[in-house]
Amino acid sequence: MEECVQLARECGQRIASELKIPVYLYEKAATRPDRENLANIRKGEFEGVRAEIGINPNRKPDFG
Repeated sequence: MEECVQLARECGQRIASELKIPVYLYEKAATRPDRENLANIRKGEFEGVRAEIGINPNRKPDFG
């Protein structure tokens, strides 16, 4: 599992850096306890995340 988490984080960083897409890590790869559950990240759906991503520090992506 540790290897999978490492790969997820490396991949997320690369996606954000090369494609300029915000990346949120969840479950075992989560960087914060409140992001272990994917439902917490998806709360508010795409529109809600997009509206808050620049103004709410809790919505800041892990990468990007």
